[in-house]
Amino acid sequence: MDYIELSLHDLKKISYELASIVDETYKPDLVLFIAKGGYLIGKHIGDKLNIPIVPVYAERKTNSIKTMISPILKLLPKSVKLLLRKLELKSGVHSTIKERNISFPDSSIINILSKSNHLLIVDDSIDTGGSIISILNEIDKLGLSFIDIRVAVLNLFEEAKDKVPKCYYLFNDSIIMTPMSNDSKEHSKFINLYAEYFNENWTKNERINYRRVKRS
Repeated sequence: MDYIELSLHDLKKISYELASIVDETYKPDLVLFIAKGGYLIGKHIGDKLNIPIVPVYAERKTNSIKTMISPILKLLPKSVKLLLRKLELKSGVHSTIKERNISFPDSSIINILSKSNHLLIVDDSIDTGGSIISILNEIDKLGLSFIDIRVAVLNLFEEAKDKVPKCYYLFNDSIIMTPMSNDSKEHSKFINLYAEYFNENWTKNERINYRRVKRS
């Protein structure tokens, strides 16, 4: 299993590369990025393809635990962090916790989605496909219809290939360390960038909702 560590600079470059691959065969008119991990990838793809981006939350019940221990994770040697990530993947926790709580920071996003025909869902990595499947199910429940929906991620695990067939990716079965990772040394920089994006695009009430989701 490969281990790939990306800085903020690397992430922009590689996201542009992913956007170019998408652009060869698909012309999306909207990026729906999974917050928070898919934000910068979605932003760079949106910038490269000159299309707007909107967020969606797909929360695992384990997220709050990882957030609480993230200060400790940052202090661990790289070899230990890599071992913990491998153990997490082998444990099957991602496949056993299938349910995702899907939500949007504002109802206006539903209106934006309803005007899209070719939607690109963006995240950092897909392990079992649970988040993507949950989002697609939520889209169906909302009665939204698209001509085509596809997915773009940095890494795709073999287990999810059949579950997410229309997927663009750069790496396969790899552990990716990005600034979005809680144990990344650039994580605080990423959080500041995300907060800046959020403050520029959403109202005060929506920021309160974001804080609630972040703590859940």
